[in-house]
Amino acid sequence: MDSSKKRWFSDNEEILTIDAVSGVAHALKVGRPSIYLKDMVNFMSVVNISKVNKAMLPADYSKVLTNISENHYYQEKYEIPIKFYSSDKEVTNFNSEITHINNNLALSCHLQEELSDLFEVTSVIKDKSGDTDSSQDQNSDGEQEAFCVVFIKKDYPLNMRFPENIILTTKLYSKNSTEFSYEYDFHFKILWAFKNLSDSKMVNLTRSSRKHEISV
Repeated sequence: MDSSKKRWFSDNEEILTIDAVSGVAHALKVGRPSIYLKDMVNFMSVVNISKVNKAMLPADYSKVLTNISENHYYQEKYEIPIKFYSSDKEVTNFNSEITHINNNLALSCHLQEELSDLFEVTSVIKDKSGDTDSSQDQNSDGEQEAFCVVFIKKDYPLNMRFPENIILTTKLYSKNSTEFSYEYDFHFKILWAFKNLSDSKMVNLTRSSRKHEISV
């Protein structure tokens, strides 16, 4: 059959739309619509559309960040893997339009606005093959992973308040439908050191000091 002729159908376009030629489908609501392929032989499949309802870190991931380079938790940048689940099934494809019926998902990550002088936060989708989709717009036909990327800035204002804990807010949302959006907060502990301007040495801030306003 000529591929330019109409051949893909959805039995409920209020729930799911599908491109008649390419077969790329997008969910609009939760439900179980049927899709049809009209070719030399006709095919039908029922699609289960559900929302993301859970986010987790890997069980062995430590929720500690630090700017102390000698500390074993220290990293130049923290690529924090976020695992999302829908009906207890892990989401492993976020924006492929090649082999998966998907909802063109995107990830955002952010901290409290008042921490912008201390941290830089971005989000990234990676193919499990190692390729990075930093724009979150490119397609992939393989499994993907979602990361929040956190940089602790090396320079910060004097008299800065150094928090002992931060809240990393993650949001997975559809570019096609406002019906699909899930937000979750992760709490991290922060171990701080600041540079003493008189001798350029790093001075640790400890919980015992209980002092958060530092003047040097």
